[in-house]
Amino acid sequence: MENLIHLRHVYFDKDKEVPFGMRRLTRLQTLHYFNLDEERNHGIDELGGLNQLKGELSISSLELVKDKDEAKKSNLAGKENIRKLTLAWGYERERNDKVSEVDVLEGLQPNRELEILKIESFMGGKLASWMMSLLNLKEIRLSYCRECEEVPPLGHLPNLRHVEFESMYKLKCVGVEFYGAALFPSLKTLVFNNCPALIEWKEVDVIKPAAVFPCLEELTLLNCGELRNAPSRFPSLQKLKIHYIDQVMAIENICSQLTTLTHLEICGATELTRLPVGMLENNHNLRVLHIDHCNELSHLPDELHTLRLLEGLTLENCPSLEFIPITTQSQGMPCLRLVKIQNCEKLSSWPSGLEYCTSLQELRIVNCQNLRHLPVDGLQTLVSLKELTLIDCPSLEFIPITTQSQSGLEYCTSLRKLHIENCQNLRHLPVDALQNPVSLEELYIQNCTNLEAIPNLDNLTSFSDLFICGCDGLTSLPRGLQTCTSLRDLVIWECPNLISLADDISRLQSLSTLQIVDGRKLKYLPTGLRSLTSLECMTIGKFWEELDSFPDFELPSQIRWLKISGWPKLKSLPQQIQHLTTCLENLKIVSFDSMEALPEWLGNLTSLICLDIRDCKNLMYLPTVEAMQRLTRLRELDIDGCPGLEEICAKKSGPEWHKISHIPYIRVDGVDLPKESESSSDDSTHSKPHQTSTVLNCSCFS
Repeated sequence: MENLIHLRHVYFDKDKEVPFGMRRLTRLQTLHYFNLDEERNHGIDELGGLNQLKGELSISSLELVKDKDEAKKSNLAGKENIRKLTLAWGYERERNDKVSEVDVLEGLQPNRELEILKIESFMGGKLASWMMSLLNLKEIRLSYCRECEEVPPLGHLPNLRHVEFESMYKLKCVGVEFYGAALFPSLKTLVFNNCPALIEWKEVDVIKPAAVFPCLEELTLLNCGELRNAPSRFPSLQKLKIHYIDQVMAIENICSQLTTLTHLEICGATELTRLPVGMLENNHNLRVLHIDHCNELSHLPDELHTLRLLEGLTLENCPSLEFIPITTQSQGMPCLRLVKIQNCEKLSSWPSGLEYCTSLQELRIVNCQNLRHLPVDGLQTLVSLKELTLIDCPSLEFIPITTQSQSGLEYCTSLRKLHIENCQNLRHLPVDALQNPVSLEELYIQNCTNLEAIPNLDNLTSFSDLFICGCDGLTSLPRGLQTCTSLRDLVIWECPNLISLADDISRLQSLSTLQIVDGRKLKYLPTGLRSLTSLECMTIGKFWEELDSFPDFELPSQIRWLKISGWPKLKSLPQQIQHLTTCLENLKIVSFDSMEALPEWLGNLTSLICLDIRDCKNLMYLPTVEAMQRLTRLRELDIDGCPGLEEICAKKSGPEWHKISHIPYIRVDGVDLPKESESSSDDSTHSKPHQTSTVLNCSCFS
C-alpha cells in the first residue's frame, strides 16, 4: 500500500502496528496513530515528509528514538495543520541512561499553531523549552512523567484553558515560576492527580488578588497526600474537588477566600474534624456538597442552613459524624433535591430541619447503625419526595405516627419508590401509610425480620413492583393487593411465617412475573392465576412441609418460564404443568427429594427449550425414550445435585444416556459434556446463544 502515493486518509486502531511504510505517502492528511517499531523498520523519520497531515496525531514508543537529531527527522514543526499532538513513551520500561529523553523531547518540537498537547510516560528530568512558545495552546496534559521534579512555566500562555498533571511521582514543589508573567489569564480547569511527593504549591505575590487565575472555574486535587501549603486566591472558582489530602492546612488555605463555589467535594481528608471556618457561610451559591471518608469529621457547621441554593447533599463514610444540622430556619432549603447519608455509624438522629426542605425528591440513608427512628413531624412537609431508601439501619424501630394519627409517609404524596432493607428492629409501618402516595410504583422490603405488617395497598393505581423478602414476622400480605391493577412484578421470598396470601388476584392483568418461594407455613396459592393473560414468568415452591402434594392451582397457558421448588414429602411434580404444551420454554425443577422418576407427560411439553434439574437427591429415572424424543425443541439440559441421575446419565456408559444423547447442550454437575458429532449441526450451534439469553432474561431463574 505504500505505493498509493495519492492516499489522503488512513485509519487503524491505536495499539496496532503501522501496516505499511509511510515515506512515499506525502499527500496523506489523516493519520491518527503512528507506532514506532524496530522490527518492521518504522522509524520516526517516516513522518518527515508527511507535511500535509492535519487534525490529530499520536506518536507512541518514543523510547526507540535515540537522540535529538533523530527526533528532528519527524519534522513536527513543519506540519502546520496538526492541532492535537500526543507524544508517548512506553510505560512499562526501565530508564535508559544511554538515551537523553530530554534531548529527544526537544527534537520533537511541534508547529506553533498547536492547540492540544499530551505527553505520556516521559522519563526525562525536565520538560522541553519549546513548550513555553506555544502561544495558541489551549490544553496540556502531562501524565506519568515520573522523573520530572518541576512543572513548566505556563502562566503566560494567553489561550490556555485546561492543565492537567497526573502521576508525576517526583514533583515536590509548584513554584512561582509556574505562573509566568500573565498569571493564567484564560485557564478554566486545573488538575493535580496522583502527585504523592508534592509538598508545596506556592502562592505568587500580586497587588490585585483577582489577577491570579482570574477565569479558573474548576480545581481538582487528587491523591496528593503530602501537600501542606497551597494558594488561597481563586476569585472565580466554582467546582472544587479534593481527594486524599491529609494536611488540613492545605485545605483551609484553598478554601479561605472562596466566595463563588457551586460544587464542593472533599474525600479522604482523614485529619479533618470540621469544614474550614466560613466555608459554607461565604459560598451562598453552593449547589452540591459531597463529603466522603472523612473519619474525624464530627459535625457540620450550623451555617449549612444558609445554603439556600443547595440541591444535593451527600455524606458518606464519616464514622464520627453525630449531628447534621440541615437547617434551623423555617424557610429551609427550598432547592434541596437529594440527601444521601451512608456509613455514618454514630449518627443517631434524623437530620434536623429536614422537614423544611419541601423540594426534596430523594432521601437515602444507608448503614447508620444508631439511627433509631424518623421524627414525628419529619415527613409531613416532604410532598415532593419521590424515593425513600432505608438500608442497614438495625436500630430503626418505627416510622412514627403523627399527632393527627397519620403516618409521616401519608404526606409524601409524590412517593414513587420505598426501599427498606436490613432494618431488623423495624416492627411496623402504619397501616394507612400508603393511602395518599397514590403515585407509588415500587415497594421493596427485605430482611426486616421483626416487621409484622405492611401498609394497605388500596388505590395504588400506578403500583408496579412489590418485593418482600426475609420478613420472618410477616403473617399475611398487605390488604388491597388485588386492586393494584398495574402490578407487573410480585415477589415474595423467605417469609417463613406467612400463612395468608391474597384470595383472588384475577384482576392483576398486568402481572408478568410472580414469585412465591419458601413460605413454610403456606398451604394454598391464590386463585385467579389462570386468568392472568400477561403472566410469563413464575417461581413457586417450598411451602408447608407437611403437605404431601402441591397446593391446588391453575396456570395460564402462556407461561414461558417456570421454576418449581419442592420439599421432602413431595414425590411428584404438580400435574398442572403438563398442560403447558404450547408456550413453556424454560423449566427448572428444584429440591424434589422424594421424587424418583420424572413423569411421562413431560414429553408433552413440546415447546420446551431448556430443562434444569437440581438437588433432587433420589431422582433416578427420566421419562421414556419416546417421551424425550417428542421434545424436539429441547436444546439444553442441566443436571446438578442429583447424584443418582448424574450417574445413570453419564455419557455413553449410563443406562439413561440414550434418552438424552440427541440434546445438543448437556451439563452434568457443572461440567459440559462433549457433543456427539451428529449433534454439532448448524441448527444446534446457532440456537445455543438464543437459549442462553432466554434463561438470563428472566428474573425467575436468578
